[in-house]
Amino acid sequence: MNVPIGIALFVVAALVLPRVPVVDRRLDVPGVVLLTCGGVLVISALTLGTEGGWPPWSIGAAGAGVAVLVVFVAQQRRTSRRGEPVLVEPALSTTRGVRPGLLGLLLVGTRSSSAVWSVPAWRSCSPPGSPRGRAGLPRPR
Repeated sequence: MNVPIGIALFVVAALVLPRVPVVDRRLDVPGVVLLTCGGVLVISALTLGTEGGWPPWSIGAAGAGVAVLVVFVAQQRRTSRRGEPVLVEPALSTTRGVRPGLLGLLLVGTRSSSAVWSVPAWRSCSPPGSPRGRAGLPRPR
């Protein structure tokens, strides 16, 4: 079912979206490094910190990750003002419709990823016929 929908969307996009000239650009290496480091710090803190009961290193890593992401935003703005290629164009956030679209992606992505991870986790902890799962938690009704 997804293939025909994908093909139809591809055709519609080719007809509706404007043609954009291809520009030879170089990669924004400082932007890539900052975004990667900031993302890894925040995601590692959120994933590993919850498992360990929020040890001090996880709170420090989350704070450092947010700080690195703030530096990333400042670097992207500064680089864009100089006319050099950036990883994420800062003017994109001021385009009408982008912020609601990103919020929608966040909400849909959060819902989808929570279902993808929580259902298998619940099923693995709750053997069929058992009132309690392997973790000792009662099965939901």
